Amino acid sequence: MLSTIPMARNRIKAWLVAVMVGMILIIPPSFVYAANTIPTNSKLVINIPSCTLSVLADNKIIKTYPVAVGKPSAPTPLGKFRIINKIVNPTWYPPDGSRPVPPGPDNPLGRRWLGFLPNGYGIHGNNNDSSIGRAVSLGCVRMHNSDIEELFDRVKIGTELAITYDTVDIVVDSTSGQTHLVVYPDLYQHGMTTISLLEDKLNELGLSDRFSPQYLGAIISDQPNSAPVYICLGMRVQAGGKELVVDTITEHNETLLAARPILEALDLPITWDSQKKAVISGSAVLPAHITAGRSFVRLHDLKQQLRLYGFWHQKEQILKLFTWQASINGVITAGGAWLDEEGVWLCADSIIQAWNEETLVLLPAENAIADQLGTKWYGRSVGGELYISADTLTKILPVKVTVLENEQRLDILSRAD
Repeated sequence: MLSTIPMARNRIKAWLVAVMVGMILIIPPSFVYAANTIPTNSKLVINIPSCTLSVLADNKIIKTYPVAVGKPSAPTPLGKFRIINKIVNPTWYPPDGSRPVPPGPDNPLGRRWLGFLPNGYGIHGNNNDSSIGRAVSLGCVRMHNSDIEELFDRVKIGTELAITYDTVDIVVDSTSGQTHLVVYPDLYQHGMTTISLLEDKLNELGLSDRFSPQYLGAIISDQPNSAPVYICLGMRVQAGGKELVVDTITEHNETLLAARPILEALDLPITWDSQKKAVISGSAVLPAHITAGRSFVRLHDLKQQLRLYGFWHQKEQILKLFTWQASINGVITAGGAWLDEEGVWLCADSIIQAWNEETLVLLPAENAIADQLGTKWYGRSVGGELYISADTLTKILPVKVTVLENEQRLDILSRAD
């Protein structure tokens, strides 16, 4: 907080800002301001539970910044305010009356100050970047120094500021087409996250019957104290030649998928190991996160342990998963294979091992294989593995590759030259 607030001269620069939609998701198109400030009809919105500050124009979010907010014992005030002063290189006056801290690296206010209450509340920089995104301040709102400097140069005195406490939001990820119901932590324990609130948000999208009250209640009770929960309202998945909608959740910025519908679509066995807290499919052990009695697994684990290949098809807005078997002279290889628009691809390391071909050398850094003559045959790196096309394989080794697309199988047989 700031006790004495001298006036400062406003310094303005030109600005190019990336457009953002929702609370956290970047969208490709750009937005250029015609003037040196944010639009005159703009306002700032700080949401306490999400620890974000958004710039809105015509009630549309055009940029969002991460912030730190007041800790529960010194909460950031809620309500409608205006920016009342701006200071470059502010001095910090500790609330306990101790010696003032002048501008510099030890000043917790950073290099800029935007005041919104005359008793010392404001938006400012920081001297501890790790605090951003948390409820740790004495009531002020902290930003990364580069962010507050960018905002400072474009906000005028008198700009509207709303500080809200919304624990539930609908966020659309434009890069994947997924819509998420986001439940932010109730940082100040206001008890505002209720089943009826979640149902109201779902009703806005016509999804009132998407989840049972029991499921929503479990989401609330299982929520971590300091991390938001993302509930996917539907991801389209193609697996085993079938298209389905699979529920997902997000943990630590990673998407987890409901295990059962995917494994069933791939005609793979599925059991639950309560001791390991894992989904078992044959020899594969998939560590699971349990939410509302359902098991969710990492896509990386699905791909690695079940030898699946998966990619997000942007045009079709669908996750495609493939599982192919590849055999050499009747013996199934460990690496499997996959098919895309460019052809059939096989795991190079598995082929070399199965063929017991010592004259071939993997060159992972170059995404290539070198033969005994030093010729390099290039492939593609997927998931840390080098894959080569079936056509390339027939040039490296004396083999014939038969693609059985209906059975999702490749037969690799010795060729008599």
